[in-house]
Amino acid sequence: MDISIPLLTSEGGVTIGKKDMGTKNLMNYPDVFADIGNVNLFSGKTVLHPGELQSLPTELIGKPDGKGLVENRLDSRMRYTKGGTEIAILCAENQSDICNAMPVRDMGYQYVNYLEQVKKIQVKEKVEGKKLFTKWLPDGTKLKPVITFVLNYSGKKWESPLSLKDMLEIPEEQRELWEPWITDHPIHVIDLAEQDEETRKKYHSDFRHIVDYLACKGDKEKLKKFRQDETRIVTHPEEFLDMLDAFAGTRNYRAVKRTLEKQKKEGDPEKMCVLYDMVFGEGKTEGIQLGRETGRREGRREGRQEEAVTNARMFFKNGASMELVAASITTLSKEQLEEIYKETVDGATD
Repeated sequence: MDISIPLLTSEGGVTIGKKDMGTKNLMNYPDVFADIGNVNLFSGKTVLHPGELQSLPTELIGKPDGKGLVENRLDSRMRYTKGGTEIAILCAENQSDICNAMPVRDMGYQYVNYLEQVKKIQVKEKVEGKKLFTKWLPDGTKLKPVITFVLNYSGKKWESPLSLKDMLEIPEEQRELWEPWITDHPIHVIDLAEQDEETRKKYHSDFRHIVDYLACKGDKEKLKKFRQDETRIVTHPEEFLDMLDAFAGTRNYRAVKRTLEKQKKEGDPEKMCVLYDMVFGEGKTEGIQLGRETGRREGRREGRQEEAVTNARMFFKNGASMELVAASITTLSKEQLEEIYKETVDGATD
């Protein structure tokens, strides 16, 4: 019998949602994945180290009966090894929308991961000339545990089914008869926006910025304080920009990202407030207000000019390069930017 399971995603099709893809790029870094695992699986204890994690293919395709395909895609998948010994396979799924069929999807993720292990052992046995016949595996064979968890980015508490039993319709008068024979499958969901400050402080990677952003829950004052925090350093700026664009939709996202890719080596740190301001054009209020003081007719034009100057000064003050500022602020000439740079940076050191 042919078995074919279509790819399931949070968007209900075969493509990954924009928010899921934006966060996927960041968490596939071993330092970020280890950080997420340590906080949420081990209560902040440092169990996972980046050097002990190996990124694995996220698309799994298997043939359980040798004919039909079973296929699944995960957002992140890592092999955890300790002292040269493989310990477990860790799988994370990003959900920007709450999926009410997640227990079934999670069963699929675990199934294809375990099936992959079985197939590898079967191939090894065949190469060595051993025949398994109907046993599938040699006696005494042990598989590596597969740990799956769901990261809920929706900003809402997950109130959809958390186990297979939650999805099953069983008449109340029949429940006592059938429930003992049902193998349940609970899932592990992490409501990121619901994590308290004590939990969020346990993160040490760029993921700390994501959970703090989600914890703001759209509150303007909290978001303002978040984005102006100059102590926040971003280790993976390109992927952090992907996250910003996914969650908030940014105006200068592509131009700033291209500039970063040109001038910086991958993994170079950057201040979060600089990246945030570059793509959102923060600081515009001050410029607009200054323009309004000159009168209604000229206010708009001068306001826009003052806005650009204010932004440029702020960016230079926070350590942004000339190339990065020029990519973000296109209304000022190179000569104007150079003059602002001299006033802001060189003038401050005199």
